[in-house]
Amino acid sequence: MTDSTTLLPPDAFFRLSSTFNYTEYIECEQELWALFPECTGKRVNFIQAGLSAFLYAEVSNDGTMLANDETYVLMPHSDNCLRAIRMRCVRRLSLGEYRLSLYTALRTSAQMQEEAFQQVASAIVGEELLAHVHSVGQ
Repeated sequence: MTDSTTLLPPDAFFRLSSTFNYTEYIECEQELWALFPECTGKRVNFIQAGLSAFLYAEVSNDGTMLANDETYVLMPHSDNCLRAIRMRCVRRLSLGEYRLSLYTALRTSAQMQEEAFQQVASAIVGEELLAHVHSVGQ
Protein backbone atom coordinates (compact mmCIF):
# COMPACT_ATOMS: atom_id res chain seq x y z
CA MET A 1 0.00 0.00 0.00
CA THR A 2 1.37 3.45 -0.88
CA ASP A 3 1.01 5.88 1.96
CA SER A 4 0.35 9.40 0.68
CA THR A 5 1.86 10.80 3.89
CA THR A 6 5.38 9.57 3.07
CA LEU A 7 7.90 11.36 0.87
CA LEU A 8 8.90 8.08 -0.80
CA PRO A 9 7.06 4.80 -1.22
CA PRO A 10 7.81 2.57 1.79
CA ASP A 11 9.20 -0.10 -0.57
CA ALA A 12 11.84 2.26 -2.01
CA PHE A 13 15.45 1.19 -1.61
CA PHE A 14 18.85 2.65 -2.38
CA ARG A 15 22.07 0.72 -2.89
CA LEU A 16 25.02 1.37 -0.63
CA SER A 17 28.58 0.97 -1.81
CA SER A 18 29.98 -2.56 -1.91
CA THR A 19 32.49 -1.38 0.71
CA PHE A 20 29.75 -0.62 3.23
CA ASN A 21 30.30 -2.76 6.32
CA TYR A 22 26.87 -3.69 7.66
CA THR A 23 28.30 -5.68 10.57
CA GLU A 24 30.13 -2.63 11.92
CA TYR A 25 27.10 -0.44 11.33
CA ILE A 26 24.65 -2.71 13.15
CA GLU A 27 27.05 -3.05 16.09
CA CYS A 28 26.99 0.74 16.48
CA GLU A 29 23.22 0.83 16.15
CA GLN A 30 22.91 -1.87 18.79
CA GLU A 31 25.01 0.22 21.17
CA LEU A 32 21.89 2.36 21.42
CA TRP A 33 20.25 -0.60 23.16
CA ALA A 34 22.51 0.09 26.16
CA LEU A 35 21.13 3.63 26.28
CA PHE A 36 17.56 2.59 25.55
CA PRO A 37 16.85 -0.91 26.90
CA GLU A 38 13.17 -0.46 26.06
CA CYS A 39 14.21 -0.95 22.41
CA THR A 40 16.41 -4.03 22.83
CA GLY A 41 15.89 -6.47 19.99
CA LYS A 42 14.43 -3.86 17.63
CA ARG A 43 15.96 -1.59 15.06
CA VAL A 44 16.31 1.79 16.71
CA ASN A 45 16.93 5.35 15.61
CA PHE A 46 16.35 8.89 16.74
CA ILE A 47 15.03 11.93 14.94
CA GLN A 48 15.45 15.58 15.77
CA ALA A 49 12.46 17.80 15.02
CA GLY A 50 12.85 21.42 15.91
CA LEU A 51 14.24 21.66 19.42
CA SER A 52 13.17 18.17 20.42
CA ALA A 53 14.57 14.74 19.68
CA PHE A 54 12.59 11.53 19.66
CA LEU A 55 13.51 7.88 20.07
CA TYR A 56 11.97 5.52 17.50
CA ALA A 57 11.83 1.73 17.52
CA GLU A 58 10.85 -0.75 14.83
CA VAL A 59 7.26 -1.97 14.67
CA SER A 60 5.60 -4.48 12.40
CA ASN A 61 4.67 -3.10 9.02
CA ASP A 62 1.09 -4.27 8.63
CA GLY A 63 0.48 -2.21 5.48
CA THR A 64 -1.92 0.20 7.13
CA MET A 65 -1.61 3.97 7.02
CA LEU A 66 0.89 5.43 9.44
CA ALA A 67 -0.36 6.55 12.83
CA ASN A 68 0.61 10.04 13.96
CA ASP A 69 3.41 8.63 16.11
CA GLU A 70 4.86 6.48 13.30
CA THR A 71 7.17 7.06 10.37
CA TYR A 72 9.37 5.13 7.98
CA VAL A 73 13.13 5.54 8.41
CA LEU A 74 15.63 4.57 5.72
CA MET A 75 18.18 2.34 7.38
CA PRO A 76 20.97 0.05 6.17
CA HIS A 77 20.19 -3.64 5.75
CA SER A 78 22.50 -6.63 5.36
CA ASP A 79 21.97 -6.63 1.57
CA ASN A 80 23.83 -3.27 1.40
CA CYS A 81 20.68 -1.30 0.69
CA LEU A 82 18.93 1.47 2.52
CA ARG A 83 15.38 0.27 3.07
CA ALA A 84 12.48 1.77 4.98
CA ILE A 85 11.66 0.42 8.41
CA ARG A 86 8.35 1.31 10.01
CA MET A 87 9.01 2.85 13.39
CA ARG A 88 6.96 4.22 16.25
CA CYS A 89 7.96 7.03 18.55
CA VAL A 90 8.88 5.63 21.94
CA ARG A 91 9.53 8.88 23.76
CA ARG A 92 11.35 12.20 23.76
CA LEU A 93 15.06 12.27 24.46
CA SER A 94 16.79 14.40 27.06
CA LEU A 95 19.67 16.57 25.90
CA GLY A 96 22.16 14.12 27.41
CA GLU A 97 20.51 11.14 25.69
CA TYR A 98 20.44 13.01 22.40
CA ARG A 99 24.14 13.84 22.67
CA LEU A 100 25.07 10.22 23.42
CA SER A 101 22.88 9.01 20.53
CA LEU A 102 24.39 11.56 18.19
CA TYR A 103 27.90 10.54 19.22
CA THR A 104 27.08 6.91 18.42
CA ALA A 105 25.52 7.89 15.08
CA LEU A 106 28.49 10.03 14.10
CA ARG A 107 30.73 7.01 14.49
CA THR A 108 28.73 5.28 11.74
CA SER A 109 28.34 8.31 9.49
CA ALA A 110 31.74 7.73 7.89
CA GLN A 111 30.40 4.37 6.72
CA MET A 112 27.24 5.79 5.25
CA GLN A 113 27.80 6.30 1.58
CA GLU A 114 27.33 9.78 0.18
CA GLU A 115 26.15 8.26 -3.11
CA ALA A 116 23.15 6.56 -1.47
CA PHE A 117 22.15 9.74 0.33
CA GLN A 118 22.47 11.68 -2.92
CA GLN A 119 20.06 9.19 -4.49
CA VAL A 120 17.62 9.71 -1.62
CA ALA A 121 17.89 13.50 -1.86
CA SER A 122 17.31 13.34 -5.61
CA ALA A 123 14.23 11.17 -5.18
CA ILE A 124 12.71 13.38 -2.48
CA VAL A 125 13.81 16.90 -3.40
CA GLY A 126 14.21 16.44 -7.15
CA GLU A 127 17.13 17.09 -9.48
CA GLU A 128 15.97 20.57 -10.55
CA LEU A 129 15.72 21.91 -7.01
CA LEU A 130 19.03 20.31 -5.99
CA ALA A 131 20.74 21.86 -9.04
CA HIS A 132 19.27 25.24 -8.13
CA VAL A 133 20.39 24.99 -4.52
CA HIS A 134 23.86 23.95 -5.68
CA SER A 135 24.09 26.88 -8.13
CA VAL A 136 22.94 29.40 -5.49
CA GLY A 137 25.57 28.12 -3.07
CA GLN A 138 28.44 28.83 -5.49
